[in-house]
Amino acid sequence: MAIIPYTCNISEEWVTGGWISLSFLAMLVVMLFLSLTYMMSVFFKRQDWLIWAKEEFYQIVISSMIILLVVWFTWGACSLSFSLAGGDPFRVADSYLNDLIWQRSVSVATNLYFGSLFCQITAAWYVPLGNLKTGFFPFSGMNAIAGVLDLMFGLVSVMFSSMLMQVIILWLVQAFAFKVMLPLGIFFRLFPFLRTAGATFIALAIAFYIVFPLTYVMNKDIMEQVTGNKIDFKNSPDQATLWGNDANFNILNSVNVPGMIQDVANLIPPGVFLPMLSIVITIAAARSLTKILSQQFPSPFE
Repeated sequence: MAIIPYTCNISEEWVTGGWISLSFLAMLVVMLFLSLTYMMSVFFKRQDWLIWAKEEFYQIVISSMIILLVVWFTWGACSLSFSLAGGDPFRVADSYLNDLIWQRSVSVATNLYFGSLFCQITAAWYVPLGNLKTGFFPFSGMNAIAGVLDLMFGLVSVMFSSMLMQVIILWLVQAFAFKVMLPLGIFFRLFPFLRTAGATFIALAIAFYIVFPLTYVMNKDIMEQVTGNKIDFKNSPDQATLWGNDANFNILNSVNVPGMIQDVANLIPPGVFLPMLSIVITIAAARSLTKILSQQFPSPFE
């Protein structure tokens, strides 16, 4: 799987032709409309139009300050990620998830699959009794072990799919959060009847583009502290690890069921609990930012 291209949140390309340009373009369009409204208010002597245009110009100033704060927060998040993990949040998150997917989950799933197959083949061994048309299965109990391994294989497959989906979500967030959602939020916020919707778009863009990948930097640091192993995914996964060549399964020896259970247990925190924590933190950040940005900031023209 390809590594996400280097961005450090705001690249030079994005500054010159990306989300900042789109956001300010939205504000310029509204400023043009407000300028026309201001001239018409003077021509027709409509004081209410004049006050409304001045108030909306004030809201544009606030939107400009929001963009500047977003720039500051994104660079701050990038610096924090570099200090903790040596890379921008999206690259670190992609590296962390790819390590979990290709170096750990696939290895554990392969061990479980071949372990279950070994148990089923062993359980099917039939011993006939002499010339009698009867016999017995001396290792029929291995079917129960195979069932347990199949159950764990299903659990690991679900976690594998979930982590692949997280990688796709990160790609979508990187592609659309600041290039589509944030400019739309800035544009909507300039209209009184769309101000709440605009605040929601801005909050979601900031939460998913800044907070969400930073949670994976946190998750990576947690797993490195717990396991004592530095996570550094390579472009070509180690084939021995990929195909589960470890002590928990050896077809010439036996199936280490306790070891396989431990492997699955080790996958549950990064595969289930930490992603749930990331989602909770991101949603909480989005809701808090929505409440802040939805506030009706007092206008000096009222």
